[in-house]
Amino acid sequence: MSTDRNRDRNPRAVSSHTWDEFSHVHPIYAALARQCGLSNGPYPAVTNIDSWPDKKTRERDLLWLDDVDRQVQAVHIRQFLATPAAAREVGLRIFLQRQLLKPDKQMSDRDKIDLLIVQYFVLCAPQDVIAVRVEFADVAKVLQPALGEVEETSLECCEPFERILESTQQCRSLRDLVELMQAGVNRYSQWLASLVEHSAGRAEVARLGRPEHDQRGRSFRGFNPFLEEDTQALETVLRGEYALGGLTARRLHSVFKDWTRGRIGRLLKRLRLHGLLRKIAHTHTYYLTPLAQRVLSTILHLKEYVFVQHLAAPAANS
Repeated sequence: MSTDRNRDRNPRAVSSHTWDEFSHVHPIYAALARQCGLSNGPYPAVTNIDSWPDKKTRERDLLWLDDVDRQVQAVHIRQFLATPAAAREVGLRIFLQRQLLKPDKQMSDRDKIDLLIVQYFVLCAPQDVIAVRVEFADVAKVLQPALGEVEETSLECCEPFERILESTQQCRSLRDLVELMQAGVNRYSQWLASLVEHSAGRAEVARLGRPEHDQRGRSFRGFNPFLEEDTQALETVLRGEYALGGLTARRLHSVFKDWTRGRIGRLLKRLRLHGLLRKIAHTHTYYLTPLAQRVLSTILHLKEYVFVQHLAAPAANS
C-alpha cells in the first residue's frame, strides 16, 4: 500500500480539522496527555459544545493536538490501545490520519502509524475475514475509510513472509511447525555467524590517527599515511630486516640521515605510544607489535594499490 500517494487522491482520507473531527479525537488526546503527565486538554468534555467560538480558540486547540503528538511515543499509544476509549472507529481513524498527514515523518512516527493501522484493522475487520486467510484485498477494504483507495499490488519486501506463511499452512501438526521454525532459526544463526565484525578494526585505525600523551602529559600526534613524512616512517618500520634484528635509533638514523637524534627519538616515542612498537626490556631495541603488522600493512597497501591507482586512472584516460 502506498498511503502517501493515495491520500493526495482521496480527500476522504484527509482530516480538515473541523469541530466534529476535533470532538471525536479529543478524548483520545486527553487520555494520552493524562497518561504522559502533560497539560490537561482545553475542555473537560466536548459533548455540550457545538463549534469553536472563534478562530483563535480553534488555533489554540489544534496547537494542543500538535503538542501532544510531539511528546507521545509509540509505547504510550500501545498502553492506550488496551483501554475501552480506543474502541471507537471514528476517533481512532482521525487519530491515524493525523499521523499519516505529517509532512516529515521520523522513525518514531512510523512506529505510531504501524500500531494504529493494526489496531484499526482489528477493530473494524469482520469476524469472517479474520477467521480465514486474510488476503491483500481484504486488508485494503477494511482500511479504506482511513487510507482511501489503495493499489492492490503485493510488495516485493513481503515475499519472504509470504513464503513463510505458505510453509506454515502446510504443517499438519505442532511438531511440523516447531521443526519449520527451528530450521528458520538455524538459517538465521548461520547468517549471523557469517557477518564480519569490524568495530575492533575501526578502533585500531582511530587510535593510529589520534594524538596520544605520555606520562608527563606531553602530546604526540597520530600518523597520517597521506603525509609523505609519516608514510616514509611507517614503510621503514615495516621492513623485513627489522623483523629479525629489531629496530634501534641507530638503524633509523642510517635511513633518515638528515634527522637529528631528538627527532628520531620522538618518532620512536610516537610509535610506542600508538601501540606500534614494543621495547625489549633492558635494551634499546624495538619490535613491531601485532597491531602494527595488521594495521600498517593494510593501510599502506590500500594507499598504494587502491587510492593512488584510482586517482591516477582519470589522468591517464584524459
